[in-house]
Amino acid sequence: MRQIRAVGRDLFKLDMLMHGLQRWDAARLPLAEPDSAESPFGGGDFIERYVFPHGELPHIRLTLKEMGTAGLGPVDVEDLHRHYALTLAYRAERFEANSEKLRAIAGAKRLRIWRVYLPGCVHGFAHHWVALHQILAVKSGTDVLPLRRDYIYGD
Repeated sequence: MRQIRAVGRDLFKLDMLMHGLQRWDAARLPLAEPDSAESPFGGGDFIERYVFPHGELPHIRLTLKEMGTAGLGPVDVEDLHRHYALTLAYRAERFEANSEKLRAIAGAKRLRIWRVYLPGCVHGFAHHWVALHQILAVKSGTDVLPLRRDYIYGD
C-alpha cells in the first residue's frame, strides 16, 4: 500500500500514474477538490496569487478518470471534509498561538495572508464547499482486499 498526496492536475497525468503506481497492488489517494481549477465560491484569485501560485485541486471526477486510464480501479472512497474542517481549525488555533514566532519567520504580510486563508478553509470544508476524498484503488483485476470493511475498524 502506498499513499500519494497530490495537488495539481499535472500530477495525475497518465505517465506519472503509470510510473508511480504500476508496481503496487493498492494506492490510497487523499485529494482535495473544488471543481478542478475554479471554485464557484470565490477565493481562487486570492489563493492563486498569495497562497498556492499555479496550484490546482483536481476534482474527484478527474482523479478517478486518470486512475482508470492508468489501470487503477477505486474500491473505496471516503469523504473527509468534516474531519478536515476540524483538522484545519486545530491548525488555525496553533497558528494563532504561535503567530509572533511565525511573523519573525515569514513576515507580517505572509502572516496576514494565512490568517485569512486558514479560517476561510475551515469555513469552506465545514460547509462542504471544498471536499477532501481518500480513494483506495487497486490495479484493475486485483482482489487484494476483503469483501467487508472489518479490517479497517479492527476488533
